[in-house]
Amino acid sequence: MKKIYTAKQMMWGSFLGGPVAAIYFLTTGFDAIGRRDFAKRSLWIGIAAMFVFIFLSPYIPDGVPSVSLAFFYVIPVLLLSKDYFLTKMQIEQSSEFDLQSTWKVLGIIILSVCLYVLITIVCFYFFESIGVIDIE
Repeated sequence: MKKIYTAKQMMWGSFLGGPVAAIYFLTTGFDAIGRRDFAKRSLWIGIAAMFVFIFLSPYIPDGVPSVSLAFFYVIPVLLLSKDYFLTKMQIEQSSEFDLQSTWKVLGIIILSVCLYVLITIVCFYFFESIGVIDIE
């Protein structure tokens, strides 16, 4: 049996785990249901969008609540998971799929936040070293 995430797990995991988690959930979700073409597209579009997001983040006005920025990666995950993935009930009734553990989702959230912070620091260092942005 293939373990698969529910739409709710993917949505909350992406909201709390950030763009890295969103990329992970979509890529593994599409891979689990046999849509490798969508998995590859999700991976590359997600990585490109994440780097654009990181590059533009210093230019976001201070008055914009940071939680509102999460909707830029949560909404696509929510829409895609509702359209392409199985519901919790369908997963429970399936003989091909099994529910993924919520503990694993929590682990992915923690790992994704750490990875996103590391990627952001490296990108800011790189952008600053080539003179694209000025971090003060």
